[in-house]
Amino acid sequence: MVERGPFLAPYCSCGWYGAARRSRPLARDEAAAHLAALPADTAGPDTAGPDTAP
Repeated sequence: MVERGPFLAPYCSCGWYGAARRSRPLARDEAAAHLAALPADTAGPDTAGPDTAP
């Protein structure tokens, strides 16, 4: 997750970027859905990037 001012943007090492959102839970849910859709061998612990949210 990347904070961009009041927004939180999910991203993945595969090149996927989610929409920057004010709703942190929605951004996290989108990242989790993306991870769930990846093949098991590509989803590592850092796939969605560091979570910078408090």
